[in-house]
Amino acid sequence: MFRRIGFLALTCAAVFAGIPAQADILIKNVTVIDGTGRAPQPGQSVLIQGDRIAAIRDHAITAPKGATVIEGRGKFLMPGLIDTHIHLEGGRVGNSSNGTGMERPLAMDFDTGRKMLHGFLYHGVTSVQDMANHDKFIFAMRDQQRSGQLVSPRIFAVGNLLTRPKGYASSGGAATVETFEQGKQALDTLIAQKPNMIKFILAPRNVGGGPEIPYFDPTLLHRMFMYANTRGVRTSVHAVEGPMQRAAVEAGVDVLAHPVYMTETDDELAPMIAAKRLPVSTTLIVLKNIFSLVDDPSYFDSKAYRDILTDEQIAFFKGAERNRYIATKLDVWAKQAFGFAQTNLGKLHAAGAGLALGTDRTIGATVLQEFELIGDLGIPPLEVIRIATLNAAKYMGAEEDLGTVQEGKLADVILLDADPSKDLRNIRTLSTVVANGKVVDRGKLDLPVNQRGK
Repeated sequence: MFRRIGFLALTCAAVFAGIPAQADILIKNVTVIDGTGRAPQPGQSVLIQGDRIAAIRDHAITAPKGATVIEGRGKFLMPGLIDTHIHLEGGRVGNSSNGTGMERPLAMDFDTGRKMLHGFLYHGVTSVQDMANHDKFIFAMRDQQRSGQLVSPRIFAVGNLLTRPKGYASSGGAATVETFEQGKQALDTLIAQKPNMIKFILAPRNVGGGPEIPYFDPTLLHRMFMYANTRGVRTSVHAVEGPMQRAAVEAGVDVLAHPVYMTETDDELAPMIAAKRLPVSTTLIVLKNIFSLVDDPSYFDSKAYRDILTDEQIAFFKGAERNRYIATKLDVWAKQAFGFAQTNLGKLHAAGAGLALGTDRTIGATVLQEFELIGDLGIPPLEVIRIATLNAAKYMGAEEDLGTVQEGKLADVILLDADPSKDLRNIRTLSTVVANGKVVDRGKLDLPVNQRGK
C-alpha cells in the first residue's frame, strides 16, 4: 500500500520554496487539461497568485492590478511534466558495474548540471527526481533550487544507493551493506541528508547479463524498508528481474524504479503490484535510445535535442558513445530488454497499476520521447498525460501540491499551441512554461538554442 510519510510533507514543503514567484498571472480563454484524466475543459480562466493556482472559472475573471495577462484562445493548459527517474549529468561517480569496464571519476560539475536542468525546463518539465547521484552534488543542486538561486525544475533526490558489497552499482559510490546493523548505519547517514526517497538495489546480474553477483536477502531488505519508513522516508528499488521484483514487492517497497525488463513476467506480478498500489516508473527510453543510437542516431538531429545540446555533445553521443555500445553489444541487449519492458508495462497498465513517467536519462528531450512511447503501448492520450503529471506526482509523494491544474495546487503549468489529448506529439508545441507561479523566460536559459547565431 502506498504510504504517506509525515516527514515527507516537511521535505516537500522545503522543495516548494523553489523559483521565486512574480506578479499575478491570468490565463484567459484557454482549454484546460487538468491531469486527472478528465476531458479537456474549453473557455477557462485560470488565475495564479503567488506560487499557487488561485481560481479556475468557466467565465471571465477580472485581472488583478499589475497582473500578467496571457491570451489562451486556441491554446491548451496542462500540468508541467514530471520525470520521476533521472541521473543528472555533472555528478556521476565511478561505475564499472555496468559491464563495460569503464570508470568515470568522482567529480562535481555544477555548470553542466545547471545547463542540463535548463534543458528539462525548456521542454516543459517542471519537476525531476534524481534516482542516484553523487550525494554532495545533487543535494547542493537541490538546495540551490529550493532557495531560488537556481532556475530549474523542482529537484527531488535520493542521493546514494544502497547495495551489497561487490553487488550491482557497488563501485558507483553506493553504500554497501551486508547486515541489518550496517543497514541502519547507512540509512541513518542517508536520512541525515533529508532525501526525498531512498533507493535500494536488488539485482543478481549486471546490465547485459553475466555471472550472478551479491544481492540483498529479502528479509534484510524488508527490515531496511521498514526502518526507513519509520523514520519518515519512502523506499524505491532497482529490481528488473521478475523474481527480484516480486521479492521487493513482498518486502514492502513503496515504489518501483523500473518495470521488469530482463524477461517477460508471469501473470501474477502485475496484479500484485496493482493491488498494493505501487507506482512504477516507465523508463522505456533509456533502452530504446541505446539501440537506436546504433541503428539510427538521427534523433539527435531533431530540434528537441539540438535546442538543448551543443554540437560537441551531439558528436560525442553519435561517436564515442555509439562506439561503446557497439563494442560491448549493449545495443543488442537493450533491444531485447525494450521488448520485455513494453510487454510488462502493458500488463501493468491492464492490471490497473499506477505507471509514472520516468526516463532514466539526463537529457530533457528524452521526456518528450518517453511521453510518446507510453502512448505507443495503446494507452489513451488523456491517460498518458495523467501518467506524466498526476501519477508522477504520486510516485514522489507530492500529489497534494503537484500534478494537476486545480485550485490550491502549486502553479507549475505549461501552455501548448495544439491539443495533446488529440495527438501526443503536440506536447512538442510548447509556448509557455510557468514554474512556481513565475513565467520562465525560455529565451534566457543557458542553452544552445539561445546562443547559436549570436
